Amino acid sequence: MLLKRDKIILQKLLEEIVYLETTTKGFTLESFIANEDKKRVAAMTLINIGELVKNLSKEFIQSAQNFPLNEIRALRNVAAHEYYALRFRDIWKTIERDIPSLKKQIGSFL
Repeated sequence: MLLKRDKIILQKLLEEIVYLETTTKGFTLESFIANEDKKRVAAMTLINIGELVKNLSKEFIQSAQNFPLNEIRALRNVAAHEYYALRFRDIWKTIERDIPSLKKQIGSFL
């Protein structure tokens, strides 16, 4: 059973994911890399996702098998503290591959 706080956080995570999907819809790797605004939006949204997961309860984290908590935190740290070190080809792969899977996983928790 989810704590109310975890449910709220998971719902906010879904909102961030939908925002990221919406703002990058119709883009290709090349058009994404060429668009500074989209890259910044993606980086900030991934930071927001990282901040949200930091607030999940210990109970949720212990019970959520295969939830990529460490990967989300690591990406958040790089995006927040080493923005100019980000490889946007990797960010695009995250958007294309990892975000849909994260969305599905969050949906299963809710």
